[in-house]
Amino acid sequence: MLILHDKKCKSMKRITLFALFAVAAIVSAHAVTRYSIAANGFASLMSQPPHIAAADTYGINGDCLVIACNTAGPGITWLDTTAIASPNYRYTARLANRHNAERKSYRVTAADGSKRIEHPIWGVAWDVTATERWELVLCCDNTAPNDDINDRRELTARVLHITASVTDTIATTVLTDDVDLYTDFNTIVVALEDDRTVVKIGRHQPNTVFDLPRTLPAGPVHAGIVVGAGAEVAVERSVVKYDSNAAVDLSTQWTLDSLNEYFANSNDPLEGYWKYQDRDLDDTVMRLGGRYTLALVATDDGYDIIYIDGAQVKRSLWQTGMRKGHLTSTAFIDNYEAVWVDCNRTLIDRDVYATIENGIILAMKFPVYRSQVRFVKVLNADYNKE
Repeated sequence: MLILHDKKCKSMKRITLFALFAVAAIVSAHAVTRYSIAANGFASLMSQPPHIAAADTYGINGDCLVIACNTAGPGITWLDTTAIASPNYRYTARLANRHNAERKSYRVTAADGSKRIEHPIWGVAWDVTATERWELVLCCDNTAPNDDINDRRELTARVLHITASVTDTIATTVLTDDVDLYTDFNTIVVALEDDRTVVKIGRHQPNTVFDLPRTLPAGPVHAGIVVGAGAEVAVERSVVKYDSNAAVDLSTQWTLDSLNEYFANSNDPLEGYWKYQDRDLDDTVMRLGGRYTLALVATDDGYDIIYIDGAQVKRSLWQTGMRKGHLTSTAFIDNYEAVWVDCNRTLIDRDVYATIENGIILAMKFPVYRSQVRFVKVLNADYNKE
């Protein structure tokens, strides 16, 4: 319910706009871990296109989910149903390819009849969207199968970037130590950060095998397990760990156009755009995330702070219209309790307050960090980032 103060007469158009663009409350991000194990029936893992064919099999056997791709072609992928909106997350899977015995081939069904495949691949996928995916694919073979003296078993690991029309091999390495080269389990870990992807693998303790640059995907993603043609993969566990949907928690329906239209009909002198003016920071405990331009939008208890532009640190995490904080009115005129979302999208909600001086200077104060940042009111209600 929207409560209006008598001293702030609002037009009916403004009330309608405010109701339309009401925003979700800021919540503190917290770590979420989602397990797929035998105890919960591997409930969050499901087959994704290409779908399970009639010849393929899957089911829980003891403490493992066993997936067999018995058809030729690109194989099948089982994704965790969790839609991960956080830019930083970790995917862990403990897998064994039971069709990985030395010098053996495995029957698959092909369009032109049955055939046999040697060295079937298996692995994991991450940053999976409708248009692209990344995969770590593993393949074991022998370097000299006809030479008992010089022969050596090895594991080839490749990182692939796959779109609808192109599969690019991004990196390749060969492993012989600290990994199981046959039909037992390896643990695979993919750690995703804002600008990098770290891939680890190991029989017991996973070791880093790839450290690659990363481009953040545009929206929520999935992670899961790759089962190549001819492979039979036993999954002991599949784990997704991520921050609680920070991107959704901070999203609003505001756009630059809708804000311009809204402010053009506003009679509240504090509503509108505010640009970075200066700062007084203790750089040992706090750093400037950007020279922000913000918008203040009245609510029933104060003002929402909306990000417009100016992020410099972790710029890719911020889009126009996201929440940057909130001001809550107090008994003292032009003094507000505040919450602030930092450049990493971490909520700062303790010992934060704000003051407004002469209606044109907004000072965000962080006494615990011995710092403050000031913004000046933009007099033109119609703002253009260009």
